[in-house]
Amino acid sequence: MTLRIAFVTAEPFTQASGVRVVVESLSRELAALGHEICVFGVISNGSPKELPDWWRGAKVQTFSERIVKTFGFSNQICARLAQFKPDVIHVHGIWTFSSIAGMQVKRATGASLIISPHGALSTEALKQSTHKKRLAMAFYQHKCLMAADGFHVTCDEEAQEVLSIAPKAHVQVIRNGVDADANTIRPMTARKKRVLALCRLDPKKGLENLISAWKHMAHHRPDWTLELRGPDRNGYINQLKALAATCTTGQISFGGPLFHAERDAVMADSKLFMLPSKNENFGLTAAEALSVGTPVIAATGTPWSGLIDQSAGWWTDNTPEILARALLHATSLPDSTLEAMGQRGQDWMLRSFRWKDIAADMSGFYTDITRCPAQTKPTAQELCQ
Repeated sequence: MTLRIAFVTAEPFTQASGVRVVVESLSRELAALGHEICVFGVISNGSPKELPDWWRGAKVQTFSERIVKTFGFSNQICARLAQFKPDVIHVHGIWTFSSIAGMQVKRATGASLIISPHGALSTEALKQSTHKKRLAMAFYQHKCLMAADGFHVTCDEEAQEVLSIAPKAHVQVIRNGVDADANTIRPMTARKKRVLALCRLDPKKGLENLISAWKHMAHHRPDWTLELRGPDRNGYINQLKALAATCTTGQISFGGPLFHAERDAVMADSKLFMLPSKNENFGLTAAEALSVGTPVIAATGTPWSGLIDQSAGWWTDNTPEILARALLHATSLPDSTLEAMGQRGQDWMLRSFRWKDIAADMSGFYTDITRCPAQTKPTAQELCQ
């Protein structure tokens, strides 16, 4: 069943964004399945207006942001979205005008509305800008959520977050994917004794606990380094650097974000990858590290328990003491053991996380939603009861 699918999102060209990766990759593979798909994105001042050279997703229509910064308002997007005559409107992310546009065009055209919160309803996420989000939920976001015909989430925990707001919602768990190739894994003997963490420098990412853990174990591993890389959020890097400065061995370094081939190269040249987040609805960087054969240590606030089942890494509490024990154990293993773990991780990504397979699952979800008779879909009034 061929569908006309509209992706609606804010800032589609922000490289340091997991939502951008999903929109780009998923739209590309859905188009490859034969669907007619277009990405509708609102661009703020300072963001690229033209299609970047690195974009590999579906066709894009962009609109300049008006009036309120960060809200993503455009007075053109609703009309252009309606002109596209979509069968499915898939809104990626919440708290911006994208949610309102999706709801309004659904009502005007009868299209099915799907929302992917992308982790925005988690407890940790709701702790940030709490008052603004409460106002947004009261004025428009709750109505937008209630208007959805279905929700796409990436783990069971995120499904429960949606159901706590909309108990009768149609929620589908479909994992994100990764661009994995069956390339030869770089030998561990040729890699740096480096533990890499690549993420937004943000309090929810658990980096303070990781630095504290490193302080506990660094003197046992003087030849290993910890490298933290990613875009800074509101000057948080200064707190992290101050904490790192108390680690007398000087083995902790910081750097900016990495993208595409450069990211893969640094991941493939590290012996271990860390994902110490307090909460993640997915954690794309873990999949990216595994795809190049790098074992991962992930916190239990992330949906990566499969690391244990696949013998491809560790899934542990993110307290400093327990992280330190995991790091001590992982860095004590011979290269041959780490290399075998890395190979199992890459095999897992190739087997279960290819974007083309994720797109096929999403296509089936869209078809189910569009075929659902209107009378069987919960109404907004029913969902609010």
